[in-house]
Amino acid sequence: MRVLYIVAVVLLLSVSAFAGNTVRGPGGQASSLPEGGGGAILSLDVWKNIQEGEDSNFRAGFEAVLGTAKITDVLGRSMTSKKLLHVLPYLDYVKKLDDDFAFFVNLYAKDAQGFAFEKNFEQWGFDTEALIARINVGVGLSWKVDDVWTLALEADIGVEQLKLDYAFDINRFYLPILAKSRAYGIGIGATGAVICQATERLRLGLQVSSLMNIYCKGRTKLLRGKVSDTWTAEMPFPMSVTAAGSYQLTDRLGVCADVSWYDFKDDPLILKFNHWGFSKPLELGFGGVVAVRGGFNYQATDWLKFRVGGGWMTQGVDQKYADSTTTDFPGWYGALGFTAQVTGSIDISVAYTHAEGHSQEQSILPGILPGSKIEGGIETLMIEGCWKF
Repeated sequence: MRVLYIVAVVLLLSVSAFAGNTVRGPGGQASSLPEGGGGAILSLDVWKNIQEGEDSNFRAGFEAVLGTAKITDVLGRSMTSKKLLHVLPYLDYVKKLDDDFAFFVNLYAKDAQGFAFEKNFEQWGFDTEALIARINVGVGLSWKVDDVWTLALEADIGVEQLKLDYAFDINRFYLPILAKSRAYGIGIGATGAVICQATERLRLGLQVSSLMNIYCKGRTKLLRGKVSDTWTAEMPFPMSVTAAGSYQLTDRLGVCADVSWYDFKDDPLILKFNHWGFSKPLELGFGGVVAVRGGFNYQATDWLKFRVGGGWMTQGVDQKYADSTTTDFPGWYGALGFTAQVTGSIDISVAYTHAEGHSQEQSILPGILPGSKIEGGIETLMIEGCWKF
């Protein structure tokens, strides 16, 4: 009951914590970075957290994210987004039921994208903001089939927030009317994983997350709120597949890597207004995204472990739709982290990630004039505590 209470409190805190504009960095939990995706191999590989003689493992922490974007047009004008700091909490709880089964719960900010610009010259000089964010809550069960194979299955609940403040558009033709839209939604999905302890030193895994359709209800206000209407929309978050592995080179030095595919669909988000009598598409032009990550971890002493890693992620939003409202770019990241064991049952982890990238908007005169240049950088500080009992 105590753990379920903590989960509820953190979920309530997270709703306000991600209510801003940020692009999620390719970081992840401080203790696992960069040992492969959201965990030492996969986020559903929960047995790695339970040591011999332990029954439960509780991890809680946060990511402090500072993201900025800069847009420079063909005339040399440039604007930089607001420097907004966002604190995103997460937690993991694993309970060993017996020698073969373990129950687990996790919560984290799975997706977020958006920036805020003052006097946006692409948007009639309006102050603009854009945010699409999703908090994911997962509850699952892991089964140790034998000494080699482990299976895990998780039910996912996604809670989404959508915030759009920019010029009202008709198929990306922006009118000199500021529209402010807010929406919340919820969806259900599932994640499964297969983990293989191929040898004493080699561990492999494959994890698949289903498509999650978030059903949103929102409101758009025009003319400083004098005109408004409610709307509904269905927002699909992509199916993803991650293959990962780790190899223990020596008793102290390990290496790991993973590759992920996010199957974004090129379907517009349709806002169906309830009283205005029409539907408005929000074109994003999404395509498939690939992320590749890798790193090393080193057990320096009995109580201190270091990690270093890096990776690359491709662009998801099509170039012709990438602008100050849907700011997206391919990029790389580098990360450093450590874990210090404070007592026999408590350890603290800290990690830092720097990510950056750039892309180009599609010109209004392709082949004649270049499009505006988009540059971005993300700094992420992660702090986590673990209690083993």
